[in-house]
Amino acid sequence: MQEPQGSSTSDGHGGDVVAERYLVESQQSASHIQLACRPPLCAFPLDGTALCVWSSEDPPHQLLILRGHHQPITAVAFGNTGSPLLVCSASQDYVITWELQECRERARRGAVPRGLVLGTLLGTVVCVRYSPDDRVAAVCAGNKVLVLDVKSRCTRVELEGHQGPVTTAEFCAWRTHVISASEDRSFKVWDYCQGSLVHSSSVLTGKELLRPLCPGCPCHSAGACDPCPEPRWSGV
Repeated sequence: MQEPQGSSTSDGHGGDVVAERYLVESQQSASHIQLACRPPLCAFPLDGTALCVWSSEDPPHQLLILRGHHQPITAVAFGNTGSPLLVCSASQDYVITWELQECRERARRGAVPRGLVLGTLLGTVVCVRYSPDDRVAAVCAGNKVLVLDVKSRCTRVELEGHQGPVTTAEFCAWRTHVISASEDRSFKVWDYCQGSLVHSSSVLTGKELLRPLCPGCPCHSAGACDPCPEPRWSGV
């Protein structure tokens, strides 16, 4: 890890300052890969097949390196509960969930940190998400979404129906629904417990946009949506 650098911009944004806190050099680019942030942590692929977890509260040069993949990592996500704090890494060979505190303790003892394999040979994974309770994880691979059970480490259900690659997915906080968006310019709402399609709609955008509108609000945006006090789906 190299020393931080800083630079300022003068492009009409009122003298905004961009400061480089730390720089980690990797032998393989991660420019089009889903990274993960959960203050004070961030997680990203290192040299293709390793997962690097950095904390702003740790000494600058102290990185947690997690190894277990043989193929380049293509998606990373943190869990939501924080107790224990999980991080998931996905590649063409494995989808692995790591318990960070346990991994840190093993690294301090000089032992090799180990994760749990949730799935194998699922294809090229472009997005992974934990459910709000971290009991399941949604994996976007090809034209489908696979819902993996974290405890039993098996595939609970495969959600198929998109005509193009699925680019992103999000869980609903208020019910057992997962929403997916695809390059076929549609988004779908699934009941992953029943394995059924609840709603399908086209969106007038090719952007990979699917996210909660605001914390605590039971709404998601797909393409564009105005905030609302009650649950609804909108594709514009």
